[in-house]
Amino acid sequence: MPASSAQNVWAAGSALNTSYSTAVANYTTAKGVWDAYVAILTANGKQDAFAAMFSPPKAPTVPPLPNLPWTPAAYSGYTVVNT
Repeated sequence: MPASSAQNVWAAGSALNTSYSTAVANYTTAKGVWDAYVAILTANGKQDAFAAMFSPPKAPTVPPLPNLPWTPAAYSGYTVVNT
């Protein structure tokens, strides 16, 4: 195996690892913001029975939960086995 092939494989794996790590960090941040927003909605949604009788609560708009990023397949060496 030529050295350039090994360097190319390493560079591709390193780039994939960097992009995945960035995506996971972005997801973690977005999930934290989403959790905080839902906690605020839950706290603000509580009201006493007297107030609820005269003004029923409106359903709050909850943004969709962010998607967990795609996980790269496990690396098993230089070659990829297609099944």
